[in-house]
Amino acid sequence: MKSLRTRILVGGLLVVAMALGAVGIATYVLTERSLEQRVDRELASIGPMRAFPGPRVLAQADEIQRGVPFLENSLIEIRAPDGSVVARLPDSGAPVEIRGSLANPPANGQAGPVTISRGGQAFRVVSARADSGELIIVGRSLAANEATLRELLYVELLVGAIAVIAVSLLLWLIIRRETAPLEHIADTADAISAGNLSDRVDIDDARTEVGRVGHSLNAMLGRIEVAVDERRKSEERLRDFVADASHELRTPLTSIRGYADLFFRGARNDPADLEVAMTRIHVEAIRLGGLVDDLLLLARLDREPVTRRDDVDLVAIARDAVRDARAAEPDREIAFDAPGHPVVIVADHGGMQQAVSNLLANVRVHTPSGTRCWVNVGIDATTARIEVRDAGPGMAAASAERVFERFFRSDPSRARDRGGSGLGLAIVHAITEAHGGQVDVATAPGDGFAVTLTFPRAGVNSAPADTTSSAPAKVSAR
Repeated sequence: MKSLRTRILVGGLLVVAMALGAVGIATYVLTERSLEQRVDRELASIGPMRAFPGPRVLAQADEIQRGVPFLENSLIEIRAPDGSVVARLPDSGAPVEIRGSLANPPANGQAGPVTISRGGQAFRVVSARADSGELIIVGRSLAANEATLRELLYVELLVGAIAVIAVSLLLWLIIRRETAPLEHIADTADAISAGNLSDRVDIDDARTEVGRVGHSLNAMLGRIEVAVDERRKSEERLRDFVADASHELRTPLTSIRGYADLFFRGARNDPADLEVAMTRIHVEAIRLGGLVDDLLLLARLDREPVTRRDDVDLVAIARDAVRDARAAEPDREIAFDAPGHPVVIVADHGGMQQAVSNLLANVRVHTPSGTRCWVNVGIDATTARIEVRDAGPGMAAASAERVFERFFRSDPSRARDRGGSGLGLAIVHAITEAHGGQVDVATAPGDGFAVTLTFPRAGVNSAPADTTSSAPAKVSAR
């Protein structure tokens, strides 16, 4: 397939050739007509041909010369009324073939001019009837016109060829200069197809068509690079998630298999060993079920937003979660502060309960027993919030930025011993985003850990957020 440059060049040359051809043809036709009209004027300048002397006198060349001032390249024939030739100059060659108006000129004027051929040469002729009755035919050779037209044709062909060559060179230079950005765009596209997504097109002038294409291509490449990078990160997170999930699921399964093997090796015959094996199998099965439930919940939140929404009182949700936490850990001091009236948002009641319970469970798992904890419910003009804060050891900012990643633990060994799976805060984050809320974290080493969930108040803005969002929570130091 021909390149764009070649197609433009060929198209431009075709247009130029057609224009030159049209101008040449018009010039040729107009010149031919002008030369012919000049000969006609010369023929008209002979004067009244009907007043020529009689045939005997006209047979004398000197008389003919006086009557026809342009004898050179001309012909003259005088014919009697019966059609026989009385005189002819030049006297060689065949008689003039006359027909139509030439044979019957008007009584008081000339017939013609018309173009005839005599002896392979073209003549422009007129005829008239003399007073004595003879037919007088006078013609002018068109050989000079034909020579002039041949020279004109040669000149037109030569000038046209030179013009085509010159225009082709000029067009090539212009096309090469103007299409250079397109070639650069093509090279950039080739580089990108080879995997270099960071390459970009240099734009000289974004107002031109090529500049607009380059600008649009750069914008598209930027979006593609971001999308590919996000996909790569997503695939990395997915691989990490699968690896972590496999590890977490393998741990209770290994314990269950081990106690089952112990049962078959003889523990069933010893009541004490049998009770231990069954108890551990039961505990690990509960732990395994909890992991599966958490994974299924996260998968559901990733797949679709929360569909069931009702008016939910955050004060009541937080109060019930505090009561449950106090019952689970009587030795831990949990302070609760909330307005004296309901704080209503539009949300899924079960999801809100799980989010607040997970925050308190995170305190229970990741802080020493007896560490103080605060649960606060607050409102402003458009939002409602729940804050769960502890006086525990806190963590570094780098770890705090990852606390909502699935299976992330700042202290994996201690968390697993106390029952943490690394999914609790990930579920909190997913539930909050599904309700159009925002998660903020404030922590520092030795200065506790605080998580604040902010939601639109009912009647203000209850539109759900995009549950596929992976935006990190806002993290700040204390």
